Amino acid sequence: MNGPSTIHSYDHRAERLESRSGSAVVTDTTGKIIACNQAAAGRFGSAAGAARAGVSESILGESIYDLLPDDDTRRAFREFADGVTAGSAERLEFCRRCDRPGVQRAFLVRFEPVHIDACTPGVLFQIVPLLEAGERSKRSLRPEAYRQRCETLPLLRVCSYCEHVLCPGRPGKDVWVQPSQYYQSGGTDAVRLSHGICPTCFEHEVTPELERLRSRRRTVS
Repeated sequence: MNGPSTIHSYDHRAERLESRSGSAVVTDTTGKIIACNQAAAGRFGSAAGAARAGVSESILGESIYDLLPDDDTRRAFREFADGVTAGSAERLEFCRRCDRPGVQRAFLVRFEPVHIDACTPGVLFQIVPLLEAGERSKRSLRPEAYRQRCETLPLLRVCSYCEHVLCPGRPGKDVWVQPSQYYQSGGTDAVRLSHGICPTCFEHEVTPELERLRSRRRTVS
């Protein structure tokens, strides 16, 4: 079995990560980002409030968990990362659907253990696009103009598993509904989507996987 790869200096980390597909981030065991490629800087830079989104140094020092959309996603990703650093699994990966109206998207999410310097453990977190279709109108726009237009749109939370959306209800009683119900209640496409996990999918999809990971971790220890 191959052990964790070793990534020594910042230059070495940057060079290694730029050769990775999709968005790639190396964190320490607390989730602090110590290296990333340009794709990850572009993906997470705006969430971090970075002035230089798209420049790999712009999100260094941020916590990867602070850049994720909701508590359930943060909790699941933290346990997956802890699992690979604890030796419960050599590598963990799974697919996530992140569709939105008119666009089909699927990503491979991967966690791998790495060594930072000689013996300090860390995690390589990677998001690889597998499918993206139906986005011609967006690509025909200038990227800067599209970004500026989108920044003014409201956020709409979407579950990456069941694709239900979180709609405002009574105060403190927001509800997850099917996309068709969202549109029937007057919802529009003029939103920015924030992908996460609804409570039902967290219970039925994520929790069983976390239990399997904990079981493997107990077996290893």
